[in-house]
Amino acid sequence: MDIRRRGNRVSIVLDDDTERIEVTLFDEIYAQCKHVLAKHAVLIAEGQLRYDDFLNGWRVTARRVRSADEAIEEYARLLTIPWPKEAAGNFVPELKQVLKPFLGGKCDVCVQYRNGSAEAKLTLGDEWMIRLTREVRDKLARMLGDERCEISYAKHIV
Repeated sequence: MDIRRRGNRVSIVLDDDTERIEVTLFDEIYAQCKHVLAKHAVLIAEGQLRYDDFLNGWRVTARRVRSADEAIEEYARLLTIPWPKEAAGNFVPELKQVLKPFLGGKCDVCVQYRNGSAEAKLTLGDEWMIRLTREVRDKLARMLGDERCEISYAKHIV
């Protein structure tokens, strides 16, 4: 919601529509994350939480700040893609074309097929692991229309 410089640090105010919290970034951390800092950006801040008597509230001293897209790419471990109900014969080649530029990541890809009497999930091999960037998610959304992909994360992430 707000970004201000105070001496050798930058303070940002994060707001999730329920509460606000001030996050302090020292120069080194600010230099690492300034490319993602913008009003109304969805950010994830990791750091030390402490109560500030002067502010009469909680604040975070950041060790790391990144965009939600960067966190998704880092922690996503499985992308489940629904086989569209109205899929034509070009679904597989089109899917390959969408995924190919993003190969080499750490996110498995699974295709889920359902019809009135059967269901199957097929996890593609290691050679089809992708980097789950915003770009690939946007391309899949355009390709699948109303069908929604499901993202699963590493177990230690909540």
